[in-house]
Amino acid sequence: MLGRHGVKPSRQPKLNGPQRLQILTMLADRANIAAISSAAGITEDGARKFTMHGRPSLFRSIDTPEKAYWLGFLTADGAILGVNPGTLRLQVCLARKDRGHLVKLREFIGAGREVVDYEAETIGGVVRPYSRFTCQVRPVVMDLARNGILPNKTGHERAWNGPEHLMPHFWRGMVDGDGSVPGKSFSLTLVGSYDVTSAFALWAASITGTGVKPGRDKRSPDHWRTGIGGRLNVTALVRLLYEGAPVSLDRKQALADLVI
Repeated sequence: MLGRHGVKPSRQPKLNGPQRLQILTMLADRANIAAISSAAGITEDGARKFTMHGRPSLFRSIDTPEKAYWLGFLTADGAILGVNPGTLRLQVCLARKDRGHLVKLREFIGAGREVVDYEAETIGGVVRPYSRFTCQVRPVVMDLARNGILPNKTGHERAWNGPEHLMPHFWRGMVDGDGSVPGKSFSLTLVGSYDVTSAFALWAASITGTGVKPGRDKRSPDHWRTGIGGRLNVTALVRLLYEGAPVSLDRKQALADLVI
């Protein structure tokens, strides 16, 4: 009927992979809808629809210890996939021994997809057991991008700058994902981008006064490492991070409990 009256359809152009990545990056940089619309060459309505502007998820506002923790953990161990085909999704893969942590994440997000167990060949041809959680809920993916979790983020992770009372929960998530707590050696470490490790070093300095600086990880040139030693320094940080934690990785919580 519209066609008979001379009204032409206004279809949105199909986005390609680079455009989708550009939009996600602009979300992380807090660009507004008008700027995203102009850069991607789509209407503002199209930009709102793609970015789920009016459909916030539980990650739109990081205002609880649990949200801060999972943001930290996903910054370390989460991945946004599907940019080129357009099937955007969050995916987290852990060693099978930490499968229970993926169950906690699934329950927190409320996603219906089950945790999948599989085996994969590692360097040297060794086959190891893993578990995988996938979430294709678009508002969740978009809000994680708004908080700096982007595709191909390895070595480019961004540190969250939240309220002071929530930062221990964020950093606990980061340490659970890409760090270590005292075990064989009495030290606390975090591995990641320079932005993340330097921000962690500054935060640790505000707690303990330590002047540690991040250094390049010898095993991976794209990564940096902040290692904090000293029994008093480490004990103070472990207490702040793990004592009474509402959510944590069971394996690292057990080590932290020994220190506490």
